[in-house]
Amino acid sequence: MGKIRLVAVDIAGTLTDDRRRLYPEVIYALRKLEGAGIPVSIATGNSLMVAYKLAHYFGLTGPVIAENGAVVYDPKLRKRILIGDPEIGRRAMDLIVRELGLTPSFMNRYRDVDFIFEKDREIDVDRIRKLCEEKKLEVRISDSKFLIHVCDKKVNKGTGLIEACKLRGIPITQVAAIGDSWIDIEMLKIVGLPIAVANSPEELKKVAKIVTRKPDGLGVVEAVEEYLLRSSFDY
Repeated sequence: MGKIRLVAVDIAGTLTDDRRRLYPEVIYALRKLEGAGIPVSIATGNSLMVAYKLAHYFGLTGPVIAENGAVVYDPKLRKRILIGDPEIGRRAMDLIVRELGLTPSFMNRYRDVDFIFEKDREIDVDRIRKLCEEKKLEVRISDSKFLIHVCDKKVNKGTGLIEACKLRGIPITQVAAIGDSWIDIEMLKIVGLPIAVANSPEELKKVAKIVTRKPDGLGVVEAVEEYLLRSSFDY
């Protein structure tokens, strides 16, 4: 029987509804995990400061994984790790602005490696990818349903979670991860217990060992109550 020692969870579309509003119930569920001695890590595309403060207000003690894995901060050890080359994302962002006329988010001033464009209008993601490929930029273009992310190709939530586990000395096989988007695929692929909420795309559900009946935050509550808090559950 396996023992979960850390739970990593995405925010937008996983802890929130499709309007990015948090479910109050999910905060209590995550605190139950913490009360049971299972630290919870936020694994998000948000900047470190946003993710860190959310984790702090929620009462979560796991390492914070921000910018889709590019930045890892352990509040317990007070150690920050940067993954990937910031210049790759900056060059790609400048190219997209110059060639396609998109406006980068004002929030990029608070970001280190993974830069974003707001989806306030229709954006052809494939055109962005093709443009970056033509210029031979080793960049990862991600569509999170809410934002377009531009980042060093080596970075993903899986690489960030691996570094977070190293900091705590936790085997990746003793980690559960919960997500809702294909951006979460690398993270779910490497953990012992991958969980997809009901509103996830089919490609994420195929990776998961558990697919919740309920969507987004309600699905997280379901996963916590029916699986993660049950000591008899064998994953």
